[in-house]
Parts: sequence; C-alpha cells; structure tokens
Amino acid sequence: GGSIDGQPVTMISFDGYRWVSGLFYHTGPLSAEFIARHNGTNWVSTPPTTAPIRAFCVWNNTLYGAGAFPVGIKTYGAVKWNGASWEYFGEVPGGFGFKTVCVFNNKLTFGGRCFSVDGVPINHLASWNSLTWSSFPLTITCSWLVLPDIRVVREVGGYLFVGGDISDINGLSSNLIFKTDGISVIQMGIEPNYHVSDIINYRDSIFAVGNFPFGPFPPNQASPGIVKTKDVVWEQVGHGLKMRPNTGTKYLTDLYVGGIFNPTCYNTPCNHADVGNLGKWNGSSWSNESAGLFSDGLETINFLYTDTLTGTIYALGDFHTARGDVADFIAKKSISVVPVKLSFFSAKLSINKQALLSWRDETPADNVKIESEM
Repeated sequence: GGSIDGQPVTMISFDGYRWVSGLFYHTGPLSAEFIARHNGTNWVSTPPTTAPIRAFCVWNNTLYGAGAFPVGIKTYGAVKWNGASWEYFGEVPGGFGFKTVCVFNNKLTFGGRCFSVDGVPINHLASWNSLTWSSFPLTITCSWLVLPDIRVVREVGGYLFVGGDISDINGLSSNLIFKTDGISVIQMGIEPNYHVSDIINYRDSIFAVGNFPFGPFPPNQASPGIVKTKDVVWEQVGHGLKMRPNTGTKYLTDLYVGGIFNPTCYNTPCNHADVGNLGKWNGSSWSNESAGLFSDGLETINFLYTDTLTGTIYALGDFHTARGDVADFIAKKSISVVPVKLSFFSAKLSINKQALLSWRDETPADNVKIESEM
C-alpha cells in the first residue's frame, strides 16, 4: 500500500488499523513521522510521535507504546493514544527509555534501561496501574554493560518472562533471561554473554531467540540463536541457525523467526540450518522463508507480527522488494481460510489434564485437513 521511507521496528492491530512505528518520515505521499497506520487499503494520516515507538501494547481498550520520547527538556518512556493525539507519561532520566511492554498482573509492565520513572526508583523494570508507577523487588545487573538492557517482557502462564542484556538477578546468575511471579524469581540462564531479543510461547514451550552463539550446550552441539524449554532445562531447536535472530511469531501451526544472516559457523562441521534472514520451524525441522525479500545484501528482519484477525503475517525490516514487487521495508503473507460448518462441538479436560475435542463437520468431504493449535 505504498512505500515507507525508513525501517519500521514494531507493529500492532488496533481499532481497525495496522499501526507501524520506526525511523521513517513518509508513507507514500503522506507525512508520517515515526508512526503510521493502514486501514487495509490505504495509509491514513496520523499525528506524529516525537521518536519511534519500540513496542506496542493494548490494555483496557487503549493503545500504549514504549520508547524514549523527548518533549521539551524532558524525556518520557511511555505514550498512549487517546483517539485523537498522543499523551506522554513516565518521565525517565538521562535520555534513557523503555524498549518493551506487556500486560502482567492486570498492569502494564515496561522494561528497558531506566533506573527511575516519574521519580520512583526502579531497576529497569516497572509496573503502571494507570495512576502510579511501582517497582519490582528485583536487582538486575549486567557484567558487560554499565546498565543492563531489558529487551523483551512476556506474560505466559502467570509468570513474567524477562530477557535482554542481563547477567544476574538478585545476585544470582541469570544469563540473559529469567522469570518471576512478581516477587520471587526463577533463573533460566542460557549463556553468559550477548542478549535475548524475543520470547515466544509455542507448542507448550518457551522459545528464546537472540544473539547467543552457543547457548547452554557444548560448542560442537550448540543451538545458536534459538533455544526452547518446558521447565528451566533448555533444549536444542534443530541444530540452531546461521542467523542472529531479532524476532519471532506464531503463524498458523508454525513458528517464524527473523533476523540477520550470520556467515560465521560455530560448529565443525557446520550443521546449523541456513534459512537466510527468515526461517520457519514446524515443530521438527526448519525451512527457508526468506526467498523474495531483497535489499543490498544486508537484508534484516527487525520484527515479525501475526494479525490473527486477518490471517496475515507481516515482516518489517531492511529490504526493498518482496518476490520482485516493491515492498520498501514491509511485506505480508496471508492465506485463505475455508469456513467449516460444525453441527456439534465440545471440549473437556481428561484425567491427565489433556484437552479432548469432539466435533461433527457438515462441510463437503473435500475439506480433508483440519489443523488446530491450543
């Protein structure tokens, strides 16, 4: 729907629009300073923000964003859309800001590189209840940075999963990732260097992606860039990736992971999956989905987003064509979902806590395949 003139970094569906933010100033002929929205057909004029939004979140039917937003001589770490304009809140010192946000314990949880917000001391992780800020009783440090950098927060199963440039939590080794119920913490160490950039809940497992060449495995058995766990013991995902992943998303029954191709191999002989800058994991093997996304040899996927309402997956990053069509920095892939008419459907929990589904399909017999994801 017209080109963007700079790289987007995040996306969300809200109020009938696809909202995109990043380092750009135009969408087609429209001025779009750091923020744009698309109604499915055209780009729509949108009031600008003062800096790119790093992550979106919808809470209580309101769109929120995390970032570092200069307003006059102050910098704010959060922004919300009031239906007509942007409202900034959460003053942060030193020009730092937040990089990630999610809903946890019915509050907004922000993470980034901040040691206070609105004068409330925090340790790079803070909650907002719509009126006041509060801190977590956690001490987060990073041995290779002056200040740790929280890059991703995700709520899964009543826990807050936290990833980034993190070495220790409450004085104990956390190695890039940990989880908390808000008070106590569980260490989930991957590797004592680099960072976790995204966390995805897929097929009853937690997948972590980022820049960690070896993971918690010996070098000749490494699963670089991606690992998974069902408890706190990490497992390999194939043989890992010849890619430095930035982002992941579930789409239909598969997991998509995007980033930047890494020509360095950490195994001898090299057996990491080469999926370019965009790979698909079907639960047992990888396939290359990057064909068609081209730039100048430095193709990067910054963010993957699945719009479940339209059955569409979006790729945002550094590329200029998608299978030969102009697609400056943003492209999409969608499927047609055939409607199924059910005359009966039930669900119950078995003795061993498995979900048992039963249904009767009244649609034509040539609908031979039904896939479900719990």
